[in-house]
Amino acid sequence: MSQRAPWATMAFIDADTGQLVVRVTYDGGALSGKTTTLQQFARSSSLLVESPEATEGRTLYFDWVEYVSGLYDGKPIRCQLVSVPGQLALEERRWHLVDRSDVLVYVVDSTRARFDDSWHQLERLHERLAAAANPAPGIIVQANKRDHPEAVPLALIQERAARFTDVAIVESIATKGVGVRPTFVFAVRLALDRVHALEQQGALHRLRNDIQGSDDLLREVRDAVGAETTVQAPAMAVGDALEPSAEAEPSSRDELTPPDESIPTGYVWPPVSGRVVLHEYAATPIDQISPNGRGMLMGRNDGWLVGTADDDVHEDDTSARMALVAAAREHIRFGASLSTRRCVAAKRSGGRWRIWQIVGREPTLIEAWERALPTASAGALIAIADHLVRAHETLGGQGLPCTLATIGSQRPPLFVGLLPPIRGVPSSEEPVARFLERELSPALATLGEVGRWALLEQLGHAPASPSADTLRSLLQRESG
Repeated sequence: MSQRAPWATMAFIDADTGQLVVRVTYDGGALSGKTTTLQQFARSSSLLVESPEATEGRTLYFDWVEYVSGLYDGKPIRCQLVSVPGQLALEERRWHLVDRSDVLVYVVDSTRARFDDSWHQLERLHERLAAAANPAPGIIVQANKRDHPEAVPLALIQERAARFTDVAIVESIATKGVGVRPTFVFAVRLALDRVHALEQQGALHRLRNDIQGSDDLLREVRDAVGAETTVQAPAMAVGDALEPSAEAEPSSRDELTPPDESIPTGYVWPPVSGRVVLHEYAATPIDQISPNGRGMLMGRNDGWLVGTADDDVHEDDTSARMALVAAAREHIRFGASLSTRRCVAAKRSGGRWRIWQIVGREPTLIEAWERALPTASAGALIAIADHLVRAHETLGGQGLPCTLATIGSQRPPLFVGLLPPIRGVPSSEEPVARFLERELSPALATLGEVGRWALLEQLGHAPASPSADTLRSLLQRESG
């Protein structure tokens, strides 16, 4: 006998219909555009929005839309779309609905007058979801009212969001329907990634669905928080806009096609936050992929690195999944030693599979070095070399290749590059002096004769240290 679900606390399989039930919740401050967003989505899909006991256009309990389309592992997908009340006096109702979500679309009023308040509420939401069951529901920031003359710059929104590794940004003009459907499509992708993770954990259950419509949800909310009204495995597509099937006509060719947002659920790691990384990368994709001479094919632009091992090619779905799991385990093994904005994805192209890494670019030591070298600043160069030594002693001992280009300038040192396919003997076993000489010698090559003598003079007054001694030795050798 199937269990009974007291609430729709997470995705589940409807025991009566066999449908997968997921909930997409639209959160945000009062008048941010949540109801308008649902109305526009419903209009484009020939659906109705139900708003129990709404007063003068203000949501007192929730707005409700139900949408059935697409398949997950052969099961029809039933999406419950809910928007929550934005008034502070109704916060208890809001949290009740937020806590019963598979993905959150946080609608931000991006006008200058209301942006800060909207963002503070988002920070509270993120903190609450971070304590939720693993994996926590994903969050999409729907930056609304982008046509307003006082809308804040997108760069400011991106800067604020940079402190989160699991939050994506989508722009919208809800009154015109702009950005509404793409946001929904992305939200369902995140929800299905979470479903896949729950299924892997044995936490996707067959339950009786007690929320068959808005009346049932209204009854649930009233029972939980009271009726006082005081305004205070691989997923298929959802509709025509979600992920295409991974199945395709087989081909013997290995087409070198970088990953994109079409990658199905179950083929991106980590779940949810990996999909956010993939979405952000897809806004500025990399088309030019070339060998790096060290066993990898890679490309880069101002924001991202993308790469795949030369031989990381797989003929079938099973071997691709096994390789994806192995890559995920490798990333988990290094854990806190790696920069956080990264994901691994299995991409099918030409009938074969490749495992790709996507890594958000971070400030590196080589960039700091290139800024300091023209001024022949001994203190700055010694500090950079010292940072590299710390990375050599900590990250190198784990087998991570520590170079000026792969170590971030933040403290403590982090590995910010693509994980190479082969790691040899941990580099910390190499003597520090030899390690520094190997890494710093090429980095000094562009320094002219005047700069070398100026730097040598400064180094003559620097305290002895592996970094200062190595720099001094290299410059003396170059100066003859």
